Amino acid sequence: MDYPDNRIPFLAICGNYNGTAAGTGWNVYTNALFSPGDMNDDGKNDLLGIKANGDLHVYYGSGNGSALFTNPSGETRIGVGWGGFNKLF
Repeated sequence: MDYPDNRIPFLAICGNYNGTAAGTGWNVYTNALFSPGDMNDDGKNDLLGIKANGDLHVYYGSGNGSALFTNPSGETRIGVGWGGFNKLF
């Protein structure tokens, strides 16, 4: 996803676009930003991103429209060496 203001719309998180931004600063994920589903088996969709250095990070979905992630203040690194991938879904 490539958005000029480095924000992703709410649509990317919940599928119901209403124009609300889901945070800022997403431009650090230069290779891929995608949602593979529920990574931690809590019943909520999660968001993965690959940074330029190849680190794979996860934001755990909260299922709450006002606080989209359970770890918003610091993404959680779950892997390294993913820099060669630029299209994942």
